[in-house]
Amino acid sequence: MMKDVYQIPEAELIAQARVDGIKAFCVGAGIVRDDKVLVVRRVPGFMGGQCEIPGGGVEVGESFEEAIGRETKEEAGLTVLAVIGMSEGFDYEEEQVKTRQFNFIVQVAAGDVALNLKEHDEYRWVGEEGLETLGLDEVMRNCLVSLFQNLKQL
Repeated sequence: MMKDVYQIPEAELIAQARVDGIKAFCVGAGIVRDDKVLVVRRVPGFMGGQCEIPGGGVEVGESFEEAIGRETKEEAGLTVLAVIGMSEGFDYEEEQVKTRQFNFIVQVAAGDVALNLKEHDEYRWVGEEGLETLGLDEVMRNCLVSLFQNLKQL
């Protein structure tokens, strides 16, 4: 069942991030199917073996919604139908650039996951009760807990 479309308050999010000293933006896609969320595992290398939701950097001139669609397609081979909510994000610093990742709850079209094997080597559809079975760092665990809490309110 399609949920109501969420209107991303992008200008407000960017304005607050700038006040906080944030220079770059990423988006995460909490892809929901049958009350489960898609979690992918990073290949060896940078953050190798870590589980996360698909996502990545927002390119110059790209809206958050466009970035969510592009990253979901690139990393999972799925097409976003709608952004239906937002969940907890986080800040980090990479190469001395303060970055904020905004995480959104999305619905995708039917289809099989097709991973970009240069970035991820495994995926699982996980329910809230399955979070403990994953290799999650504290930040991503908090993001997923928030995602499931927000999903219940939709």
